[in-house]
Amino acid sequence: MHSYILDIHITADEWLKIYRGYSSNVRCRATDGTRILLPAKHFKSFVTRNGVSGRFQLIVTSEFKFVSISLIN
Repeated sequence: MHSYILDIHITADEWLKIYRGYSSNVRCRATDGTRILLPAKHFKSFVTRNGVSGRFQLIVTSEFKFVSISLIN
């Protein structure tokens, strides 16, 4: 298993574009510099009226398949 720390800041306007289908992925960079592309659906439970913001821990398998994401603020 691999673990990554992500600082995510998606404004409400940017999230609305995702919601409307203009994009289905979120591109981000982990604190160690690793570039990561995640399906936006993994952030749905973290959306507020201001969008998505915070420090998250992403866990993936050794084959880099999604396991979980959690807010660690």
